[in-house]
Amino acid sequence: MELQVEAEVERLAHARTRLQKAGVEAAAACVVLGSGLKTFGETLTNPLSVSFDDVPEFPRPRVAGHGGELIQGTIGDTLVHCLTGRVHLYEGWHPWELVRAVRTVALLGTGTFVLTNAAGGVREDLAPGDLMLIRDHLNLTGKNVLCGEHHDALGPRFPPMSEVYCAHARARLHSLDPKLVEGVYCQVSGPSYETPSEVKMIGLLGGDAVGMSTVPEAVALRAMGKRVVGLSLITNRAAGLSAVAPNHEEVIAEGKKAAQRMERLLTAAIPALA
Repeated sequence: MELQVEAEVERLAHARTRLQKAGVEAAAACVVLGSGLKTFGETLTNPLSVSFDDVPEFPRPRVAGHGGELIQGTIGDTLVHCLTGRVHLYEGWHPWELVRAVRTVALLGTGTFVLTNAAGGVREDLAPGDLMLIRDHLNLTGKNVLCGEHHDALGPRFPPMSEVYCAHARARLHSLDPKLVEGVYCQVSGPSYETPSEVKMIGLLGGDAVGMSTVPEAVALRAMGKRVVGLSLITNRAAGLSAVAPNHEEVIAEGKKAAQRMERLLTAAIPALA
């Protein structure tokens, strides 16, 4: 499906206007909630919820464990947005559609984005329930969200990616949760889980965890000059590293079990980052 960049920028402007009319404004931070993690939005004070159904420009998540709304609320005195779900390449969406929601929020003026996901552990010391700060990423999808026609509203044509995930923000999160580990997140297209040989390849390339999201959002937001923090919940050991084959039910279950730790960390981290 071919999308024209001028039309895409108009869609972003229309979506921003719809959110503003609903009462959404620039916030200190936006959190994108991955598989099984959508309940964090329920912890915000004075919540204002806008369904993706009320923003026709936004693709609707179709995968179990993902919500479909933007929740605006506060943590203490800090105004926060939560996107309770995302869409994925494997569902058939165009790369620009994957990032339409975060680009719209970025155009509102929100400057910091915390991207969360569920991921399989590739590195030996990563076990289900661990939280991994993303230090860098590998994109093995064969797609780059910046391909196609260019528009200056979305950032420069050739943005540097030497530091996608903010080192200062990572240090702040480490100070709040010293048990956090860091690693390299690898995105594959999915929806099939990786083979044992693919997992071995990812490890040889330097990947520590593997999943099916996040990289397009991170690239698009850095191109727009936004600060990006990445956080992976390790929900399973990748194929070949455990006697149990990866499955989506396990991902959702581990997300629910680790939700409290993730919620505590985000509740402390967002005001600190802001």
